[in-house]
Order: sequence, then C-alpha cells, then structure tokens
Amino acid sequence: MATYCTRIYVTVNTKELMEKLYEMDISDLGKGFYNARDIFNASSTKSNFYDSESEINEYDLKVLVKRIVEIIADQGTVLADTFSYDYDPFPQVCYYKDGKIVSKVLEIDGSEFHEAVAIADVDSWIRFVEDANGLDVDFEEE
Repeated sequence: MATYCTRIYVTVNTKELMEKLYEMDISDLGKGFYNARDIFNASSTKSNFYDSESEINEYDLKVLVKRIVEIIADQGTVLADTFSYDYDPFPQVCYYKDGKIVSKVLEIDGSEFHEAVAIADVDSWIRFVEDANGLDVDFEEE
C-alpha cells in the first residue's frame, strides 16, 4: 500500500460554494479514508488541505479535482498535487485554468516541489507547474 503526500488548495467566490464542496460525496476516493469535511472548510471561502500520510493517489486526485470543478466552475480556483513516498516521487499536479483542468506529472522530486512553492501562493504555484518539465505518464484507477 503506497503512502502519498497530498495538498489541495481551493478558493471560491462565496461560502455557499464551499458548503457544497463540504457536503460532496468522496467516499470512493482515497481508499474511503476521507469525507469532504476532512478537506474543505465550510466556514470560509478558502480551504488548504495537507496530508503527509495520504491515501489520495494520482488517479483519485484527478477525479477529485474534476468533481470540485463541476461544483465551482468559474467561481473559484483549485490547485492540487500528490506524490508517493514508495516509488518514483514525481508529483501529479492538477488545477483549473481558463475553463479547463490541467493535469501533468512533474519531473521533479515531490518533496523538493513542496519546499519550492507554497500551494496557497496560487500565481507562483501555477507558474512553477507551467514552467516545469513534465513526464508522459497517465495514472489509471487502482
């Protein structure tokens, strides 16, 4: 069983949108260890999730970002990354920009990536991800 380090940062225009995320069903992701209340902060328009012993793998991260975007659409921002400690630690990143979800695997050690840029610094995170070399990898459901 692989262990991941996962970060998810979400900002929305209204608390009502965050409340919808807070109520979302994600029981099929992260081996069922999470509910949306673990990730989203219903009392704010910002949510910053970090779990250094996560079960959210690369595939789950992509699915979760898609579900978030279905709720917030153009009314917010979502940035997410995850990497495994148990095999090549290249981080899977996903974010929503210009009406589409961008997803890629970075050619950098995940720990170094986390140290290099804070996920709550949206512009710096996106700039770093866009400038980074990517790997031609697509993770499937486990």
